[in-house]
Amino acid sequence: MEIIKFLLYMLFSMLEVVAVLTLIFTLFRIPKQYLRIHIFFVGAILAFVSHTIRIVEQLDSYAIIIIVILLFLFVWLMFRIQVFYAFIITISSYLIFGGLQILIIFSLTSINIVNVSSLNNDIVITHAMQLLTVIMVFLISKVLDHFHIGFDFVPHSDLGSVQLSKENLLLILAVVISLVAVHTYFYYFNSSGYSHGLIYMVVINLFAVALIIYLSIRRDKGSD
Repeated sequence: MEIIKFLLYMLFSMLEVVAVLTLIFTLFRIPKQYLRIHIFFVGAILAFVSHTIRIVEQLDSYAIIIIVILLFLFVWLMFRIQVFYAFIITISSYLIFGGLQILIIFSLTSINIVNVSSLNNDIVITHAMQLLTVIMVFLISKVLDHFHIGFDFVPHSDLGSVQLSKENLLLILAVVISLVAVHTYFYYFNSSGYSHGLIYMVVINLFAVALIIYLSIRRDKGSD
């Protein structure tokens, strides 16, 4: 039974990472056709790290930030994106993924299909939410790819220097503030046992994502 739980945890956690990376490369128009093995490799590594932190070490409060940092390092060092842009695209895509997941949970709780308090206790519901979010992200990425929608301002290699323009500074500031705001409220939400303020979590995530997309559009136009 324990091995089944472990394998299921690994599978769904890996799919989440693969979905985030797929969104990163699709949204920011980075060629990914030769990176599929790398993407699944990163997904497997981060899934194992997540299991070790959450299940083995029982350090759930630190899991998200550690995974995000490692994901950023992989995008920077393995996929060879300049560190400045690696940070922006990793955090932006992570916030979009997280915002979508929160929105799905909020929608299902609003019509009494899911109880928020059961998310941590019911493994079936937890994996169902993961799978639903992953499917939604893959579908969004497919649509973006099909209609050639995305941003072109991210260089496809780590060569060259970063211009600290007004648009770049505003974008990095927005990403940092959004990350801090979302995680601050998430820890409050988590400490309350998922019983208070889900709607505020949705609003904060949506505002953060909207701000980042708006500034990304401005940055994209500035690079023309």
